[in-house]
Amino acid sequence: MDYGVKFNATTSGKGRLKLTLDGYEKTSFSEEKVREFKGVSPLDESQWILHRRGAFKADDR
Repeated sequence: MDYGVKFNATTSGKGRLKLTLDGYEKTSFSEEKVREFKGVSPLDESQWILHRRGAFKADDR
């Protein structure tokens, strides 16, 4: 996911990177693929800000 950053560092900022979506494949839904959300929800603005500033870690909750 950080390919753009690595590309920029490799080309000293002189390269151009253009990405396009090639497509997607639907997956089958099954209960064994579902897992509980862990972490701070970005929709909870006050806790998200505290988490981003390092006031607490999501694992401490």
